[in-house]
Amino acid sequence: DEGLLLSTGKLSSAMGPNNTGNKSDQMVSNASDPDLATITGRTMYDAAVLEFDFVPAGNTVEFKYVFASEEYIEYCETEFNDAFGFFLSGPGISGPYSNKAVNLATIPGNIAVSINTIHPAGKNVNNQNFPAENSQYYFDNPSGSTTMQFDGSTVELTATYSVVPC
Repeated sequence: DEGLLLSTGKLSSAMGPNNTGNKSDQMVSNASDPDLATITGRTMYDAAVLEFDFVPAGNTVEFKYVFASEEYIEYCETEFNDAFGFFLSGPGISGPYSNKAVNLATIPGNIAVSINTIHPAGKNVNNQNFPAENSQYYFDNPSGSTTMQFDGSTVELTATYSVVPC
Protein backbone atom coordinates (compact mmCIF):
# COMPACT_ATOMS: atom_id res chain seq x y z
CA ASP A 1 0.00 0.00 0.00
CA GLU A 2 2.91 2.35 0.63
CA GLY A 3 6.68 2.40 0.63
CA LEU A 4 9.49 2.04 -1.82
CA LEU A 5 10.24 -0.95 -4.03
CA LEU A 6 13.74 -1.58 -5.35
CA SER A 7 14.22 -4.40 -7.83
CA THR A 8 16.93 -5.83 -10.04
CA GLY A 9 14.21 -6.74 -12.56
CA LYS A 10 11.06 -5.07 -13.83
CA LEU A 11 8.96 -3.65 -11.01
CA SER A 12 5.83 -4.96 -12.71
CA SER A 13 7.23 -8.48 -12.21
CA ALA A 14 6.95 -8.09 -8.43
CA MET A 15 3.15 -8.02 -8.48
CA GLY A 16 1.31 -11.21 -7.58
CA PRO A 17 0.19 -13.79 -8.11
CA ASN A 18 3.16 -16.09 -7.63
CA ASN A 19 2.49 -18.04 -10.80
CA THR A 20 6.04 -18.64 -12.08
CA GLY A 21 8.59 -20.64 -10.10
CA ASN A 22 11.59 -18.98 -11.74
CA LYS A 23 10.49 -15.57 -13.02
CA SER A 24 13.44 -13.71 -14.50
CA ASP A 25 13.82 -10.35 -16.20
CA GLN A 26 16.76 -9.11 -18.20
CA MET A 27 19.26 -7.66 -15.75
CA VAL A 28 22.15 -5.26 -16.01
CA SER A 29 24.86 -7.83 -15.39
CA ASN A 30 27.59 -5.30 -14.64
CA ALA A 31 25.54 -3.34 -12.09
CA SER A 32 27.32 -3.80 -8.79
CA ASP A 33 27.90 -2.26 -5.39
CA PRO A 34 31.08 -2.82 -3.37
CA ASP A 35 29.25 -2.99 -0.05
CA LEU A 36 26.68 -5.52 -1.29
CA ALA A 37 29.50 -7.55 -2.81
CA THR A 38 31.13 -7.64 0.63
CA ILE A 39 27.88 -8.90 2.18
CA THR A 40 27.27 -11.60 -0.41
CA GLY A 41 30.83 -12.83 -0.61
CA ARG A 42 30.05 -13.57 -4.25
CA THR A 43 30.45 -11.91 -7.65
CA MET A 44 27.70 -9.37 -8.21
CA TYR A 45 25.64 -9.79 -11.38
CA ASP A 46 23.04 -7.13 -10.76
CA ALA A 47 22.23 -4.54 -8.12
CA ALA A 48 19.58 -1.98 -7.32
CA VAL A 49 20.96 1.02 -5.46
CA LEU A 50 19.27 4.06 -3.95
CA GLU A 51 21.38 6.68 -2.20
CA PHE A 52 20.16 9.82 -0.45
CA ASP A 53 21.26 12.36 2.14
CA PHE A 54 19.14 13.44 5.09
CA VAL A 55 19.47 15.45 8.29
CA PRO A 56 17.90 13.66 11.25
CA ALA A 57 15.60 15.76 13.42
CA GLY A 58 15.95 13.35 16.36
CA ASN A 59 18.57 11.04 17.81
CA THR A 60 17.30 7.80 16.23
CA VAL A 61 16.72 6.64 12.68
CA GLU A 62 14.33 3.72 12.19
CA PHE A 63 12.83 2.01 9.19
CA LYS A 64 10.82 -1.11 8.47
CA TYR A 65 11.69 -3.29 5.50
CA VAL A 66 11.07 -6.61 3.80
CA PHE A 67 13.64 -8.33 1.59
CA ALA A 68 12.10 -10.57 -1.08
CA SER A 69 13.66 -12.77 -3.72
CA GLU A 70 12.62 -14.97 -6.60
CA GLU A 71 15.80 -16.97 -5.82
CA TYR A 72 14.21 -18.51 -2.68
CA ILE A 73 14.47 -21.63 -2.19
CA GLU A 74 16.06 -23.03 -5.33
CA TYR A 75 19.24 -20.90 -5.14
CA CYS A 76 19.83 -20.97 -1.38
CA GLU A 77 23.31 -22.16 -0.44
CA THR A 78 24.56 -22.05 -4.06
CA GLU A 79 27.12 -19.84 -5.77
CA PHE A 80 24.43 -17.11 -5.94
CA ASN A 81 23.33 -15.04 -2.95
CA ASP A 82 20.71 -12.31 -3.27
CA ALA A 83 21.27 -9.83 -0.45
CA PHE A 84 19.96 -6.57 0.97
CA GLY A 85 21.92 -3.82 2.69
CA PHE A 86 20.96 -0.51 4.25
CA PHE A 87 24.12 1.48 4.78
CA LEU A 88 24.20 4.47 7.10
CA SER A 89 27.13 6.87 7.35
CA GLY A 90 27.62 10.23 8.97
CA PRO A 91 28.85 12.00 12.11
CA GLY A 92 29.76 9.58 14.89
CA ILE A 93 29.43 6.48 12.68
CA SER A 94 32.47 4.31 12.05
CA GLY A 95 31.77 1.06 10.22
CA PRO A 96 33.56 -1.22 7.75
CA TYR A 97 31.68 -0.14 4.62
CA SER A 98 32.13 2.76 2.17
CA ASN A 99 32.24 6.18 3.86
CA LYS A 100 32.68 4.38 7.22
CA ALA A 101 29.07 3.19 6.97
CA VAL A 102 27.35 0.50 9.04
CA ASN A 103 24.84 -1.98 7.60
CA LEU A 104 21.49 -1.70 9.39
CA ALA A 105 19.91 -4.58 7.42
CA THR A 106 20.89 -7.30 9.87
CA ILE A 107 19.25 -9.81 12.16
CA PRO A 108 20.42 -10.62 15.72
CA GLY A 109 24.07 -11.66 15.77
CA ASN A 110 24.86 -8.90 13.25
CA ILE A 111 24.01 -11.30 10.41
CA ALA A 112 23.46 -9.62 7.03
CA VAL A 113 20.13 -10.21 5.27
CA SER A 114 20.38 -12.57 2.28
CA ILE A 115 18.88 -15.75 0.84
CA ASN A 116 21.84 -17.67 2.28
CA THR A 117 21.38 -16.37 5.83
CA ILE A 118 17.58 -16.51 6.15
CA HIS A 119 15.75 -19.57 4.80
CA PRO A 120 14.00 -22.81 5.74
CA ALA A 121 15.50 -26.24 5.07
CA GLY A 122 15.25 -27.29 1.45
CA LYS A 123 16.86 -28.62 -1.71
CA ASN A 124 18.53 -26.28 -4.19
CA VAL A 125 19.02 -26.39 -7.98
CA ASN A 126 22.25 -28.33 -7.46
CA ASN A 127 20.13 -31.08 -5.85
CA GLN A 128 21.80 -30.44 -2.49
CA ASN A 129 19.82 -30.54 0.74
CA PHE A 130 20.53 -27.74 3.19
CA PRO A 131 19.41 -27.07 6.78
CA ALA A 132 17.28 -24.12 7.88
CA GLU A 133 19.10 -20.94 8.78
CA ASN A 134 17.37 -18.21 10.79
CA SER A 135 14.06 -19.49 9.44
CA GLN A 136 12.04 -17.53 12.03
CA TYR A 137 12.72 -14.49 9.83
CA TYR A 138 11.54 -16.21 6.62
CA PHE A 139 8.11 -15.84 5.01
CA ASP A 140 7.11 -18.42 2.41
CA ASN A 141 5.12 -17.19 -0.57
CA PRO A 142 3.77 -20.42 -2.08
CA SER A 143 2.80 -20.90 -5.69
CA GLY A 144 -0.57 -19.30 -6.39
CA SER A 145 -0.28 -16.75 -3.61
CA THR A 146 -1.63 -13.34 -4.61
CA THR A 147 0.80 -11.44 -2.34
CA MET A 148 3.69 -11.11 -4.79
CA GLN A 149 5.55 -12.95 -7.56
CA PHE A 150 8.65 -13.60 -5.43
CA ASP A 151 8.92 -17.10 -3.95
CA GLY A 152 9.85 -15.91 -0.46
CA SER A 153 10.82 -12.97 1.70
CA THR A 154 11.79 -12.00 5.18
CA VAL A 155 9.15 -11.13 7.69
CA GLU A 156 8.89 -7.39 8.31
CA LEU A 157 12.14 -6.33 9.93
CA THR A 158 13.02 -3.07 11.71
CA ALA A 159 16.38 -1.34 11.54
CA THR A 160 17.20 1.20 14.25
CA TYR A 161 20.32 3.26 14.86
CA SER A 162 21.29 6.14 17.16
CA VAL A 163 22.39 9.23 15.22
CA VAL A 164 23.53 12.77 15.90
CA PRO A 165 20.46 15.04 15.55
CA CYS A 166 20.44 18.02 13.21
